[in-house]
Amino acid sequence: MKLIFQQQFKNDLSEEDLFNLLQGKKINEENYRYINNVVDGIKKNVDQIDNLIVANTKGWALNRLPKIDLSILRIALYEMLFMEEIPVKVSINEAVEMAKRYGTENSPKFINGILGEINKKMSKRD
Repeated sequence: MKLIFQQQFKNDLSEEDLFNLLQGKKINEENYRYINNVVDGIKKNVDQIDNLIVANTKGWALNRLPKIDLSILRIALYEMLFMEEIPVKVSINEAVEMAKRYGTENSPKFINGILGEINKKMSKRD
């Protein structure tokens, strides 16, 4: 989440940025691959992800959203859209937990509402 948050201030995160953020942390190879996949995937699909956010925030522009909330939404939506191996409910639950930890007191409810609405719309397409 911290990498996606940093990406909002620095358009292109390098391998060095990833290394610096993870330095001193015990990250196994599987988690490292997941982190790389999500960071790269969000970069490649940010327009599609952000369009979904805007379409489901009812009048909120991206620049008005707290950057932490936007980061959490981007991660969850990337997982929901592109990582079939992760159940949607897990992505939503993890996003809400991150919002409780890093966001404002309103963040968990806001994020849960947005992701729930998008999930309903995605389910109707299946």
